[in-house]
Amino acid sequence: MAKKSKINKNNKRIEVYLRYRDQVEALKKAGDYEGLQKLPRDASITRIRNRDSIDGRPRGYISKFGFQESNLENWLQKVKYLESRNQVGRRQEKWLWLIQLRIC
Repeated sequence: MAKKSKINKNNKRIEVYLRYRDQVEALKKAGDYEGLQKLPRDASITRIRNRDSIDGRPRGYISKFGFQESNLENWLQKVKYLESRNQVGRRQEKWLWLIQLRIC
């Protein structure tokens, strides 16, 4: 579990990036690098850290799923359990193809 302050700081960076996204693209097309330097540092997409969507941990992040490796394994085990109990709803049927990846 990541610290709440780190998660909140990353969320603020995402907000700043989204606020300045159009300006950054326009300045890059124009080639105005002095204008880019006047924008906040957090306006750059490289400042955003990929974090697990469950507990916010930055290590072991798999971008295709938005999970950390261990949380992905736990989630796949739950899906397998639901499949074995025939309790899979429409929402979870979309994700059953993940079991075939044999990650866990």
